Amino acid sequence: DSDSDSDSDSDSDSDSESESESESAAGITIGDSSSFYDKTHATWVKVINLALTADGPPSQAAKSLSINVTELPAGGADYRVYKSLANNSAYFGSAVALVLGANEISVAAVDFNRGVKVQFTSADVRFDSLVVNGDTVYPAPEPEPEPETPSAPEPTDAADSVLSLFSDAYTDLEGTDFSPVWGQSTQVAVTDVITYTGLDYQGTAYASSDVSGYEYFHVDFYTSDATALDMFVIKEGQGVEVAYSLTDQIILDQWVSVNIPLTAYADVVDLTGVSQLKVVGNGTVLLDNLYFGGVAPEPEAPAVTTISVPELALATQHVYVSVVTTSEDGTQETVVVSYNADDTTTTGMGLRIHFDSNSLSAPALSNILTDSLLVNGVVESDASDLDSDPSTDQTITFGWASLFGAWPGAAPFDLATITFDIAEGATGASAINFSSSSNAAGFAFDGQNQVIAIGTNGQIQDITLETN
Repeated sequence: DSDSDSDSDSDSDSDSESESESESAAGITIGDSSSFYDKTHATWVKVINLALTADGPPSQAAKSLSINVTELPAGGADYRVYKSLANNSAYFGSAVALVLGANEISVAAVDFNRGVKVQFTSADVRFDSLVVNGDTVYPAPEPEPEPETPSAPEPTDAADSVLSLFSDAYTDLEGTDFSPVWGQSTQVAVTDVITYTGLDYQGTAYASSDVSGYEYFHVDFYTSDATALDMFVIKEGQGVEVAYSLTDQIILDQWVSVNIPLTAYADVVDLTGVSQLKVVGNGTVLLDNLYFGGVAPEPEAPAVTTISVPELALATQHVYVSVVTTSEDGTQETVVVSYNADDTTTTGMGLRIHFDSNSLSAPALSNILTDSLLVNGVVESDASDLDSDPSTDQTITFGWASLFGAWPGAAPFDLATITFDIAEGATGASAINFSSSSNAAGFAFDGQNQVIAIGTNGQIQDITLETN
């Protein structure tokens, strides 16, 4: 054969491609198909590649061509197979007449890289099906439809309990800008959802709003490829911000609903005037139902100390706390320990004041009744639990003794003022208890134990006075 077909790179631009459909019901012609390229030969005018040497090992596999002919030119048309051989020579098969209907052409596998082509004598052959090496080339396969993104969940918060930035379920805050120019490269599309494509970071600007009364910021998000996602609630101009990470909550190809607790921002961001959102992450992310919701928990009521002044009993030495004061900075509690009895001419008393050193420490003593004072405020361990209260672990011991039975000389009377340091982080309540080491002959002892509310957030605690 005088034809010198070759497996050169000049043929590679004609490798099989998808076909565009002809208007003819019978398909398209070889001449109209981009899968065939022209051959400068008097007889073999059109060629289709089944393999190129440059394909490497895949070119060694068996090759095939299936063409369903719907129309032949007058006088018919032929095809033949070209193969490159192991010694780089060319092999041309015999001419075979094309027939109307299916024409199946196959070439066996080899153990060397090679080129395989099929040549045709006419560009006017019409066909309605072309399959190359098992892949349908014509008609072009229908592209697989893009998977539909499901709708975001319907929010359940009552409309009158939210401040909505973006949601079909609520009336949104007016004037919100979903794509402020902050120098970001993210592409933003706002339809029934907000779509961030190529996310690096993206802002949303809205009217300054007090959201301190809300419990959380709600967001529904959807992604098929993001691996990082952070959400910020920002007060413009404050100059500080804090991220809330949603990365661990990403579930690909599924809407995820999150209520971000506003307490996550409250220590840094002034929630009384927020005006921006920022999202940082990657990939393509869809957002819906952006709103502030829930009711912020009521702040804890200030702790209250209730003082009970005991009712005077016959022949009884009463000891009790009469005053409790919290320092303005909330770091100290001061208590006044008082005494009362129906007889002011006793021989004295031995008194232990019990306290919890885990919440109250380093007691400073002042205004001590010094008349007949023998033991002056000795601080000791309460290892024996003399007040039968395991929450107290230390005592302050006083002792008064009057040889002539003239103590204390008046009643009621303040025995001592004690100022405690509040341990760092201590809140709630702490016990001040009383027990006697001795009491006047013929007198009973009545120690009025006291629970005091220790300072929270530097506030002075409320005091309630009760008289028994």
